[in-house]
Amino acid sequence: MTHEEAQIRVLQHSDNDDFVPTLDPAFVVLGMISEYMGRQAIEGGKTVERFYVDERPVADLFASYLVRYAERLGIDSREISVTHGNSGHSYVESKRMNDQVNALYRFEYQDEQVITMLDGERLRCAHVALSIDDFPQKRSMLYEPDAMDARFSYLYGVLLRYGTEGGVIRIANASEKVELVQQVLADLDVHWISHRYSVGTAPCCYEVSFEPRPRLVSFLDRARAERAQAFAAAPDRDTSVE
Repeated sequence: MTHEEAQIRVLQHSDNDDFVPTLDPAFVVLGMISEYMGRQAIEGGKTVERFYVDERPVADLFASYLVRYAERLGIDSREISVTHGNSGHSYVESKRMNDQVNALYRFEYQDEQVITMLDGERLRCAHVALSIDDFPQKRSMLYEPDAMDARFSYLYGVLLRYGTEGGVIRIANASEKVELVQQVLADLDVHWISHRYSVGTAPCCYEVSFEPRPRLVSFLDRARAERAQAFAAAPDRDTSVE
């Protein structure tokens, strides 16, 4: 073997420019979950996620990706519903899918930590947060679908719920989620990440901004377009998910 043949090829960021991610609905869903002070996982509960009054279009988006995740698991998507409370909050509900989403986190229920539901039933609960260890491991600078689809999909979900027109991600009272967002952005090889947060206010508001590489720009535009389309559509619709 000659010296030229034995040379090791040095990977460049540009080697990933042709990578086309495939959205994984499970990680899109995870990206959209608030984790406000940690996600409250309730064993046997039916609420997968709750959305504020001004987030009704986001609730419908969340439900659509939850349906895709259910279909991948072979679960009847007719079990998933979107309901709107008197307070204006929206609730995406499904006992089976709530269990499936909670199973994506690494934790164990403790018998002494319970919550009393409105009907008087006492269920075990836990406050949980996703970490980068819950993702498929990134083993190479060269993008591999298993690891990178999860990261692209998580960021896509984050942008659907928390992205702004200016490209800033705004999240309240979820420091662990903000840390994870930054780790995902680093794994996606953005040029730089800027993180700032409010001081002496409640809730604590976090802002994450970044400069994407060219391969990420069209992907970000796709997420922003889907979010904008959802908000442009009339929110008043049937509450069942077909």
